[in-house]
This record gives sequence, C-alpha cells and structure tokens, in this order.
Amino acid sequence: MFEIQGGAWVGFFVGGLFIAVGLFLAIRTIFVNIKCTESVTARVSEIREEWSQSSDESGGSWVYFPVFQFTAQNGRIVEAKASVGRGRCPYQVGQAVELRYDPEKPERIAVRKDVVNAIVIGFAFAAIGAGILILMKIRGYW
Repeated sequence: MFEIQGGAWVGFFVGGLFIAVGLFLAIRTIFVNIKCTESVTARVSEIREEWSQSSDESGGSWVYFPVFQFTAQNGRIVEAKASVGRGRCPYQVGQAVELRYDPEKPERIAVRKDVVNAIVIGFAFAAIGAGILILMKIRGYW
C-alpha cells in the first residue's frame, strides 16, 4: 500500500507542485507557439514598467515588458505586450524584433527567445520536482 511517513508530506507536496508548475508553463508556452503561425518584423514601441510585489509582501521589484508594434496580415496595426517581463529589458525602443503572432488573435505573440526560455524553465521545474520525489523514494519516505 502507498504510505507516506510523517513530515514527508511537505516534500511530496513540493515535488508535485514543481512538476505541475513546470509542465503547465512548458505546455502553455508550446500551445501559444503552435497558435502563432504568422511571422513578422515588429518594432519595440515602448517598455512598460510594472511593480511586482513579492509573495510574502516584504518587498518587490520592477519588471519590464516590451510592447511590440506591427502590421498584421489584414492591414491592422497591432500593439502587443510581451507575456514575459524581466528585471532588465533586453530590448530598446525602436529596435526591430522578429516574432510570430496568432492570426486569429494578433495580440497573442511568441518571441523566439522567450519561447525557448519558458520551455526550458518549465521542464527544469518539472525535473526538479521529479528529482525531489525520486530522492524521497530512495530514502524510503514512501
């Protein structure tokens, strides 16, 4: 029978949480990337600065999101904010950036560098979670 010893529930929960978050991030990114089929050269029209409060509310930091402007295949001018923000933005206003967008929802964009990073980070989280669970099994916690 499957039985978990005492305080091992915490490790089991943390490992499972890492796996769930990692797979969600990777699969969501892959889904968005599949929907974004049209390639375009966009220009960075602005860099939006947003305050990101830490989860324990002890502080936070500024996060920077590039906003891209491009003309969709139907001739409509689109402005789309990147879904990934950073502590230091790798783009400058006016910079040309190759990206792909969803023709049905042009505000949904995929920047290659962000897609690769999100998938790698997602699978890294899942691997860490699996490692925690494997270590718990090896140590005999269940």
